[in-house]
Amino acid sequence: GQREKKGVRLTESLGRALEGVLAFYSVTGSESALRLAKRLAEFHLEVATRPDGSVPESDFLHTHSLLGTYRGLLLYGQMTRQHEYVKRIAATYATTVRKAVKKSGFISHDWDLDSKGETSSPGDAAQLALWLARCGYGEYLDDVERIVRCRILPSQITEPLGLKPMDDDGRDEHADLDARTVGAYGGMHRHPHGEAWPTTDITAADLHTLCDIYEGVVDSTEAGLRVNLHFDYEDSRVRITSKRTETAQVQIALKIEQPMFIRIPTWSPPASVRMMLNGNPASTSQIGGFLFVEKQRPGAEVHLEYGLPR
Repeated sequence: GQREKKGVRLTESLGRALEGVLAFYSVTGSESALRLAKRLAEFHLEVATRPDGSVPESDFLHTHSLLGTYRGLLLYGQMTRQHEYVKRIAATYATTVRKAVKKSGFISHDWDLDSKGETSSPGDAAQLALWLARCGYGEYLDDVERIVRCRILPSQITEPLGLKPMDDDGRDEHADLDARTVGAYGGMHRHPHGEAWPTTDITAADLHTLCDIYEGVVDSTEAGLRVNLHFDYEDSRVRITSKRTETAQVQIALKIEQPMFIRIPTWSPPASVRMMLNGNPASTSQIGGFLFVEKQRPGAEVHLEYGLPR
């Protein structure tokens, strides 16, 4: 038991390093980096997870570090094609993470507390859900979109807050606070960034999450384009415009000749789903939670509408 608690404590300092080591390996191909990643992954699979998906007991767990560790373990399993890592994190997400992150996207800075919320940990959960969806757990895409819409995007600071420095001494860290915080992501407690004043930590983590999720809005597959998320998006293949009023309305303009698979959220009433193709009503058929659209010419437009939850 003592070794277990010590191991979970080490997760704080070492677990989050795994993702960075894997990123280093992917760029450099360093075999020593891969060996280090293997040691970190094997250790943390044992001390930070359980086969039933539960989290080992500990005197203290930092949520962002714990979920960062899970991200690293999942990434290691994907990169090395070791399914046991993917399966373990999938069980952990389903049993523990999905329940710990509230429907609103709220989760505490400290595991097992119901206060001290921050936004980097929901971002970790959203990335876990996205990566698991790429591994075949497509039902978690609903979680990705909900967390981003309900928690991360609303936390961005979009206008000056009238911040005043505690010490107006002319030092750089106390100057132009309002200008510096606009665009950042709100954190927790009494000020925009966090209790320990990590001015760039939370914003950098949220930006990392949002960049990754933006790249995952649309995937190219052998069967055609797969629209995973209904956010505003554009690349060389497609342009997506999303609008939400009483219903959700998604406009998709094709730039290439491809079939499409468009995710329909599981919480949307099936009878509320309507599709227009090039301005005309079109019949809908679903395959595994995705609406199928036959191959269309470049310039074709799909307009999708569906009900929103209350």
